Amino acid sequence: MPLAASILQRFKALTDRPSSRLLITVSLLAIILTRLDTQKISSLISHFDLRIGAIMLAVNCLLFALFALRWQLISTQLGFRPPFEKMLATVWLAGFLGQFGPTIVISEITRFQSLRGKAKTSQIISSQILDRVSGQVVLFAIALAAIPIYLFGNNSNLPDSTNPVHAYTLAIIVVGSSFLYRYRKWLLRRFRKQLRILNPHKSPKHYAVSLLIQAALIFNFLLAAIGLSALDDTFSVLIAVPLVLTATTLLPLAIADWGTREAAALLILGAQGMSPEMIVSISVIYGTFNLIAALPGGIHLLRTSPLSVDKPT
Repeated sequence: MPLAASILQRFKALTDRPSSRLLITVSLLAIILTRLDTQKISSLISHFDLRIGAIMLAVNCLLFALFALRWQLISTQLGFRPPFEKMLATVWLAGFLGQFGPTIVISEITRFQSLRGKAKTSQIISSQILDRVSGQVVLFAIALAAIPIYLFGNNSNLPDSTNPVHAYTLAIIVVGSSFLYRYRKWLLRRFRKQLRILNPHKSPKHYAVSLLIQAALIFNFLLAAIGLSALDDTFSVLIAVPLVLTATTLLPLAIADWGTREAAALLILGAQGMSPEMIVSISVIYGTFNLIAALPGGIHLLRTSPLSVDKPT
């Protein structure tokens, strides 16, 4: 095994541990907050426009429906079609549980257990992997498409030493390589069988839904900034947000992205001239409303048992 692949594999095994993720989350947040004015962050958050927050909650509810729709579209192509209502409840529950642990691990276990016994194990696992691949491919494509803007856009407001062009390009390469490494074995093993689903020309519907999902996620980040009266240059922030989302989804090192999202936002949005306290406030608002929107999943967990295994008839 090549040295780089060996290092990545060991690093992944280490960060997959819940204790490691908790330590990473706490450490990142502690490092960030001890270097910033926490009173200013608290003051900024306290003045957040709750009317904007209501819109963010509505967008998050729409996102759960879109997540369920994409999963159902992919499942149908694999030969099974669970009811949309069940998939929506499962996605919502997975979103809730993912707030309290390794997001990807917990949400995928939740989704698998919910459908276990209703289809072949290989079908369920394939649907989950393809579902994630669809979203990450679209997000990666959005960030990649923005590179010409980073390269040729107007960055005259930035000193030459802080021009983010090279950092943006490097980030795209790093997260893209991480994505390919993570799914390399599955893609190589399943590529022929799943060609139609992975091919956007033959299977465009789930990619279209993924595009709506990424647009909604970017819009919610912008709403968090709008609610804090932080958008002096909407377009500059707009082209930077996909990189923040790419870094947090392809490099899931912390619990519910807390810490990694703030660090990525500081690195990327900081190049737009925004103050560190404002950047962290935006990220905290974004994460908090994600959590609030996911709470109905917790209520659903208390009312029913969606993780019970149905015995095949």
